Amino acid sequence: MPAESSKFKGVLAALAKRFAAGPMVVNEGASYYGVPDSYTFVSQVSHSVSGVSATTTLIPDNQVPHGWRCYVTRCDLYVNGSNAASGGTGINIQDSAGNVVAAFTTALLTANTGYSLPAADGTSGVTDNCIIGKLAPGASTSVGLQVFNHGAVTLGASSPITVYIEGYFAP
Repeated sequence: MPAESSKFKGVLAALAKRFAAGPMVVNEGASYYGVPDSYTFVSQVSHSVSGVSATTTLIPDNQVPHGWRCYVTRCDLYVNGSNAASGGTGINIQDSAGNVVAAFTTALLTANTGYSLPAADGTSGVTDNCIIGKLAPGASTSVGLQVFNHGAVTLGASSPITVYIEGYFAP
């Protein structure tokens, strides 16, 4: 019989959900970076919208436990196709309050190019604010994550950007 809740860092909380570009499922495995799997998340989206302030939701606000944050332990970004992004400043992975988790400048978003954090941490044009051993993305709690066009970034119609994240919820 599955557990209905458990304690993590002294707080009783319902099991967190896993996001996988579709229906959410509960995972009750052992652990992930020392964190019970019930508090982990995985999400993958295809971001193909262009223009100022265009967003694609990775984790909706209403799926983050109240008073908790999203801690990202891995972030992969890949430009699918032969068209590079153009214009604007770049693509941000951020919480819905605007706190940047990771950012990639437009110049890096060339055709068939990918980056994986924390492996690409320190790469010129990559901002890594919320990977293992770093702080949460700002003081905001109870907010989800999104892919955000910083400036008027234009993505090739045949070259959407795929973003994959892993992490955990914690107070």
